[in-house]
Amino acid sequence: MQYSMYRRMDLFIFLILMVFSSVVSLFVFTNKSFQFYFSFTVLVLFITLVRWNYLGILPYFISQIIVSIVQIYFFQTEIAITLVANLGSVVFLFVIPLILTKYKKEVRKNPLVLLSLLLLTYVLIGIGEGFSLLFLGDFNFLGNIVFYIFNQEIYSIVISFVLILLLRSIDNLIVNVKNHLKMNQEEGDEQWKVLENDKTQN
Repeated sequence: MQYSMYRRMDLFIFLILMVFSSVVSLFVFTNKSFQFYFSFTVLVLFITLVRWNYLGILPYFISQIIVSIVQIYFFQTEIAITLVANLGSVVFLFVIPLILTKYKKEVRKNPLVLLSLLLLTYVLIGIGEGFSLLFLGDFNFLGNIVFYIFNQEIYSIVISFVLILLLRSIDNLIVNVKNHLKMNQEEGDEQWKVLENDKTQN
């Protein structure tokens, strides 16, 4: 399979996972009475960012458009606020791939780095939402971020922490795909050279 085809298929699969997680969470894992909400979406987003850097933002952006439509149509949320908050959550996500370029080797091996970057992803989404809502006259910037982290996503964060530590044991999941394939190819070439040398000596 060509690299470009593999990349498109991989991004599409993660897009489906994000949409599925977000939509199911809206209908099943949301309890307005207790402000309970749980979703795997940010966890899936983070893994996608690790795998594809800046390209990982694209499926999340598309999923947020779909989620906005679902919220507006099924939950009668206000159109402007829904679109601005959901799409605004993307604004600062470029920071994660930027950091990953420096910590690409440690991100999977070092649990502290892994959890810190996952938590930062949640924080950046909250900052993006709060910043975007400023344009609609909602100036409770800090309050919106605190609500997002500690009220809306706290359960998702805790469970995502547990899951990411379990998932990092999967060999080819939480990796930069391009670097991972390159490393595998180099290892394969090295093994081939060893075999050729053995044949020559024999």
